[in-house]
Amino acid sequence: DQEALVRMGADRTVDAAAIDAFMAAEHFPSPLTPYNAIKKVAQGAYEHLAGGGLKVSTRAEYLPVEPVSSEHAVEQMRLVVETSLARLWPEEGDVGLLLSGGIDSAMVAVGITRFLEQPLRAFTFRYEDYEGHFNESGAARIVTDHLGIPHEDISISPHQMLDDLDAAVAKYGEPFNWGLHSYRLEPIAERGIRTVFSGSGADGTDVAKRHKAAIRFNALPSPVRSVVRTAVRAARPLGRSRQEKAEWVARRVDGLGDLFSEDSELRRMGRQTLYHDRGLAESGGRLLRSVYHDAAAELPPEDRLSLAVMDKRFTAAEGGGVWNRVFTRGNGMEGRYPFKDAAYVALGMGAIGANGKDILRQLALPYLPEEAANAPKLPQEMPVDHWIRGPLADPVRDRLSDLPSAMTEIFDPTGVRSFVDRHVAGSEDNGWKIISLLTLESWFRQQIE
Repeated sequence: DQEALVRMGADRTVDAAAIDAFMAAEHFPSPLTPYNAIKKVAQGAYEHLAGGGLKVSTRAEYLPVEPVSSEHAVEQMRLVVETSLARLWPEEGDVGLLLSGGIDSAMVAVGITRFLEQPLRAFTFRYEDYEGHFNESGAARIVTDHLGIPHEDISISPHQMLDDLDAAVAKYGEPFNWGLHSYRLEPIAERGIRTVFSGSGADGTDVAKRHKAAIRFNALPSPVRSVVRTAVRAARPLGRSRQEKAEWVARRVDGLGDLFSEDSELRRMGRQTLYHDRGLAESGGRLLRSVYHDAAAELPPEDRLSLAVMDKRFTAAEGGGVWNRVFTRGNGMEGRYPFKDAAYVALGMGAIGANGKDILRQLALPYLPEEAANAPKLPQEMPVDHWIRGPLADPVRDRLSDLPSAMTEIFDPTGVRSFVDRHVAGSEDNGWKIISLLTLESWFRQQIE
């Protein structure tokens, strides 16, 4: 608990490079925190006293991954899902499910109602002042109608999200970005729910598409890579979001740490405009890469399992693991995540010619309509780009026009205003980076000033 350490006398000097690393990664990966003097112990690490001092060690625990045909994996998956749900099932209290329109949470609904034959209530976030694919109520309703599950939308308006941000930051304990879509769990707790299940973690059995693309690119002959990089950079006047993805895939990679890092030259250029010291984006980028390189040094070089372990540590544990735990416990509930079960991960990674989600889809077909079992992957995020260009344009400008004085030692207010203006005008998609700025503003006000 960083606030407790500060109240006990820890130095409150802010680590500017770590702040930039947060702007790049959209969370503080361990051992980084916003403070120079406070470091995190990585989830999954252990610590012991040695020679009168505290020694922290990390150790990657590899799962026994056995090759299995996709057909056999489907047969095994039912037992894996049922066993995990039974192990996580609470002894008492009403149970809820965060249900999107995707296969992951839909399969949890199948497992609870059909495998365990237990009662369940489902909840889906509904974003007001927005019509689009981030609203998943329609897809979720197909699942609940078919399974006969009570279903309720939890509405979030843009102004409500902005008004609630201070409380969310206080619960989280530091600036954050990942998990904003799941902060509003209070209405679920008010319905008497004490345990909340989620489909979080089901993606963790395969390498992400962007990683696969980067691996393939870096396997090309050096002259080909050089030509492609030149062509990608020449396209910079085109759409920034796609350009960032292309430059990330085509950048030079020195080992697993670079392959996992979110940073890229174009992203650093975008962050430079926010700071008084433009070199801060380079310092933060180096710090972030060092975090990933240190973690990768403990693993075999550049194989699929090592990349999955990195993803589990930084994305699943320090991203999803933190926000799920904070927001459920902060509202007096316990979160349950059956797809983080070791047996599920091992089975999904061992399946030949398929991954965990492919197997879930096949397992779901006898229990769900085909359109639900084979629903496309859903984004599961708030429509912040849309909101900040619409109803939140002026409120966000107002809030970021009066930054805490300690924050202005790092951030250039003129650069921040221009950053927001470019997003509102539609020339850049900076919505999620603006959310990072808003949570930084709240944290600086609450914890530093």
